[in-house]
Amino acid sequence: MGYEALVKIKKDKLLKGIYSEITNNRKVIVEKHRNSNGLMTNILEKEQPLKKGKKNNKVGSELAHIQFGIESKIMSVVNQCIGEEMKLMIFDG
Repeated sequence: MGYEALVKIKKDKLLKGIYSEITNNRKVIVEKHRNSNGLMTNILEKEQPLKKGKKNNKVGSELAHIQFGIESKIMSVVNQCIGEEMKLMIFDG
């Protein structure tokens, strides 16, 4: 896209608003999944300790833990519905 296109995107009021909404709301989602003993709990009841004072304790990695649980739950439901007839290629990345 080039540098000039990126500069225009950064100045675009609508795109800045969307980015801001995403940034603020992912913090809200992460906060809702923290429990009183300092753990992140996803929909599968898997807990992940918060890494206090560490670089990798970011909203993005915490959100990934939550999303992993949701994706796994969805795949479980799909497997129950379709069963052994399902053929699926999975890419994680």
